[in-house]
Amino acid sequence: MTPAELHAALAKVHPRSAAVLSHRLLDARTREACAGLYGLELQQWDVLFLRSAHDFERALGRSPSTLDEPGSAAALAASLPPELSALEAHRDQVKALIHQAHLDYEGSPAFSVETWLRRIAIVLILALTAYFYWREEQTKKPVPYAPYLTQPRPKQP
Repeated sequence: MTPAELHAALAKVHPRSAAVLSHRLLDARTREACAGLYGLELQQWDVLFLRSAHDFERALGRSPSTLDEPGSAAALAASLPPELSALEAHRDQVKALIHQAHLDYEGSPAFSVETWLRRIAIVLILALTAYFYWREEQTKKPVPYAPYLTQPRPKQP
């Protein structure tokens, strides 16, 4: 498989699955390091990695194996299927394609529109917060002065 095909399949996968595959295969982290990164035990990480691998296979148009998860996760930890091996082998080219796609998106008009809409939403939230705070202060009734509440009671002889 070419790096472009791998990148296209990785772009189709759910972002969580893409991150799991990226940590393990593109960043070349060990299973133990990935499990520690996610705060999981090694067996739990293997199941998460297996599910991500199944998502990746579906994105490539292949049907994933239907074996039980714990057994399949252990088998996947022992040896990678050809698709994941290709992703690991073309690590640098796929990372370069991901980086270029990110730069292209940042340069696009859609990114500018999204950024401005976020800024407008933040300003709107701040303005509404200030308005409701001010309105609450305006509706408060002043507390009448009561000297018996603020001054100590005189001592009786």
